[in-house]
Amino acid sequence: MINNTINSHVLIVAGGTGGHIFPGLAVAMELKKNGVKLSWIGTPRGLENKVVTAAEIPLFTSTFKGVRGKGFLQFFSLPWRLLIAIFEMRRIIKKIKPDFIACFGGYITVPAGLSASIMKIPFLVHEQNAVMGSSNRLLSKISNKVFVSYKDTKYASTVAKFVGNPLRDSFHATEIPERRWSKKEGPLRILVLGGSLGATTINIHIPVILARVVKTHNLDLSILHQSGENDHTKVKTAYKSYGLKAEVKSFLEDVIHDYIWADLVICRSGAGTVSELAAIGVGSILIPLANAIDNHQMLNAQLLLKSGAGIVVQEKNITGNEILSFFQGSSRSSLLSYAIQARKCGSSEPALKIANEILNITGKE
Repeated sequence: MINNTINSHVLIVAGGTGGHIFPGLAVAMELKKNGVKLSWIGTPRGLENKVVTAAEIPLFTSTFKGVRGKGFLQFFSLPWRLLIAIFEMRRIIKKIKPDFIACFGGYITVPAGLSASIMKIPFLVHEQNAVMGSSNRLLSKISNKVFVSYKDTKYASTVAKFVGNPLRDSFHATEIPERRWSKKEGPLRILVLGGSLGATTINIHIPVILARVVKTHNLDLSILHQSGENDHTKVKTAYKSYGLKAEVKSFLEDVIHDYIWADLVICRSGAGTVSELAAIGVGSILIPLANAIDNHQMLNAQLLLKSGAGIVVQEKNITGNEILSFFQGSSRSSLLSYAIQARKCGSSEPALKIANEILNITGKE
């Protein structure tokens, strides 16, 4: 790579949810391979406090919060709170002294990007969803680089570059679906992801729907259901009452292993999940979060839907017959076709592409 990047210092800014944090972490790991020094700015209570610390990257925090959907009072106070956040961010950035700042989403990227512009530090923004979030829409007007995960990202600037959504290397190192399917036998394997925020609907309705599937279509299913901590007992009891073979876990320790195990995944359509399904190559029944900002989950799901890699069921229709009908005539062979189409939707090395763009800038001096 570029030899004189070894003394470069890159600041990653991402906070709150895994959808922002894990893409940033994937790029950070690529930069680390090239000897780049790393720092991170996140939120005080987000997931980054666990995963960034585990990656041995120095973590700083900002208390700035977003206002969309928070009411008039919060919106009215935004200018004052943003001004305070910029002063706070500039103080942190002066302490870190980065050569480049990479913003991967969350409202804390707004004061970070504005501060970078004021301090003449080059920075980029990356949008994970199929619709540009409000923070990235603002920052893309002043950033040095803009990257998107979907070729037709809504509200993306004309200078935005499509790279895909960065994932860990291990997601791209899995066997192709055809090889995985050749080793499978027995019941159809269904992975249900109900552990994310806002996935209670999945936890409530999917056990009874799968019970109907088994009874109506006489299918033999093996079910792994991630329930989250709050719904664990309730979901486990539901499957037991229907007499279904199901393993219920609060959390998945090795989600890549579980994706590989599965013949089909039933889940939300957050940006990270859609990217993981495509990278691994597994078909899905996607149930977009109904109240997602800018309806971004529905737009995310279109990538797999249009490619024949899965179906989309609106949350309001979850108790209808769409899922039941999908399983009519389903077999491991028919689900393989969905998996093959999903794999074709995957992006090639997005983390490496973004890292190289950063190295090209920091290595010019």
